[in-house]
Amino acid sequence: MRDPERIPRVLSVLEEVWRLYPDQRLSQLVMNACRGAAGGAWPDIWSVEEPDLLRGLEAMRRAATQGDA
Repeated sequence: MRDPERIPRVLSVLEEVWRLYPDQRLSQLVMNACRGAAGGAWPDIWSVEEPDLLRGLEAMRRAATQGDA
């Protein structure tokens, strides 16, 4: 079984990043985060693991806070 403790971490980062990109719909935000984690390719998000999603969200957060959003 996957660790249920990952859920609050993912949701917390998702909320933080979404607030930086409030004009994006949730599906856009998730796709953009997954794309960033995949090196710019459009991934099959069905198979994206939470660490990859978090990596993409964190890249989006860095871009937004550095003025590259």
